[in-house]
Amino acid sequence: MPFPSRALTLLVACGLAMGACRHLPLDSDRDSVPDHVEDQNHNGRVDPGETDPRRADTDADGLDDGQERAGRTNPLRADTDSDGLRDGVEDRNHNGIVDEGETDPKNPDTDGDLIADGVEDANKNGRRDAWESSPLLADTDRDHVPDGEEDTNRNGRLDVGETSAVLPCTRWGEDGFCAPAVPEPMMVDLVRGLGARAGEVEANVLAVVRLGEGRVGLAWAPEVEVAIADGWAVELELPFEEQHLKSVKLAAQGTVGVTHEGRAAHGLQIIGEASMSDDAMSLTSLYVLSARISSRASMNVLAGASLGRRWDGHPTAGLLLSPSLYADLMPKLSVGIEAQVALSLSDSPSVTATPQLRWRLSPHLLLQAGVGARLSERGPLPFIATRFAVEL
Repeated sequence: MPFPSRALTLLVACGLAMGACRHLPLDSDRDSVPDHVEDQNHNGRVDPGETDPRRADTDADGLDDGQERAGRTNPLRADTDSDGLRDGVEDRNHNGIVDEGETDPKNPDTDGDLIADGVEDANKNGRRDAWESSPLLADTDRDHVPDGEEDTNRNGRLDVGETSAVLPCTRWGEDGFCAPAVPEPMMVDLVRGLGARAGEVEANVLAVVRLGEGRVGLAWAPEVEVAIADGWAVELELPFEEQHLKSVKLAAQGTVGVTHEGRAAHGLQIIGEASMSDDAMSLTSLYVLSARISSRASMNVLAGASLGRRWDGHPTAGLLLSPSLYADLMPKLSVGIEAQVALSLSDSPSVTATPQLRWRLSPHLLLQAGVGARLSERGPLPFIATRFAVEL
């Protein structure tokens, strides 16, 4: 039935002493907007430009008409700024204010990166999910390139010739896809990340304190890594036992290619090591795979074989498998676990596991730390490990 065409009032209080009464206008749908304001021409119908006094949320966007008037969004349009997100999704707590963590229902591009909020929030749920860029960060992956410059057609997808707005990376290959940024393992690390840019330099020190066999021992290894060309890097490492130089290691690594639209990269690593105290030496060749499982999870796999000569002159050979898995807890902090499975003709099989934290102290400083154990036929050998790196 039609609602009243004139403003109805209800007697709510009388001031007997003063002989005055106060009246409140009728608000049938309890949206804090009186019926006579919603039915502007008082004809009992919902005409163009009027909200419905019998429906608290005329445009069904999750905000009632009163909230939209207070927040200055359009109560007749579910998506005031036409960015693909309903007003009630953008103003999640329905208070009419753009609070931290909310996009602006009156601005189609809250972060100003030239990509509409509803394109970045692809599933329109008001949260950033896997493989979505952030409508609140102009540079989601913090690679110093705005999302709108990486997603050149601004469709929210990674297309041929574009770099990822979600994963920090550089262009790679003829199709213009890019190698993903994946945390390096601590115990068996990479020679820079796959797809490294020419001119990148890293100096780091790995220190391992061994706690088993009735004594405490220190092994440490400073190293320098240099990317001599895009995707190619070399390394010099000096492993020490206590204060004694144990050996000299030289390594080279090359990126073979990038697959899965920039979510994975693979390459090869060659390591040569010569002992400083005897004639022992070895040559190791590893296949390297680095991949992003999601915007927060990533993995590395190194697998290969080694050939060499022992201290007594006898030949030796071995196999190594080293997987690692990382999860980003926040932009500067990751947690992970790294393992090594080693088989050798001259030693018993062993398995090493190292749970660890990775903390980005600054754009150029990195700290990794973990507690692990090496398991072999001689029993477990616990250790504490830390790696400090300076990246230029």
